Amino acid sequence: MQAGTHITGAALTLAVARGFGLDVGPIEAAVCAFGSILPDIDTTTSGIGRFFRPLAQFLETRFGHRTMTHSLLFLLLLSVALMPLYFAYPGVWFAFVYGYLSHLLLDTLNVNGVPLLWPNRLQFWFFGNRKLRVPYGSPAESSLD
Repeated sequence: MQAGTHITGAALTLAVARGFGLDVGPIEAAVCAFGSILPDIDTTTSGIGRFFRPLAQFLETRFGHRTMTHSLLFLLLLSVALMPLYFAYPGVWFAFVYGYLSHLLLDTLNVNGVPLLWPNRLQFWFFGNRKLRVPYGSPAESSLD
């Protein structure tokens, strides 16, 4: 999925989270949007990968795209590393986690799927039927925005 699709998904995620009581302001929205594009830091072709090119190049060369940063294990490790943020600003921490998780879930709609249980290479898709999956950059993806 493209960055715009992930940011749109993050906005939808925040709207749902707000319905469950998360106080959503501009900071939470920005952090959620950042979390929603962060998993693609593992490739130099993404916007965030171009911005953090040395890190993206290392991750892409060492692990490849859609591996470690697209896993629940990595999300768990990030969530634990950001626990000080949780204690200071719990809403911001939740917004980040929700944004990151929305990226992983949106990528399950994609043709390639996501290795949610990395380092196990088992791929996960939302739809079992390949014809229902959304090709990257396709008109079908644009309709999700």
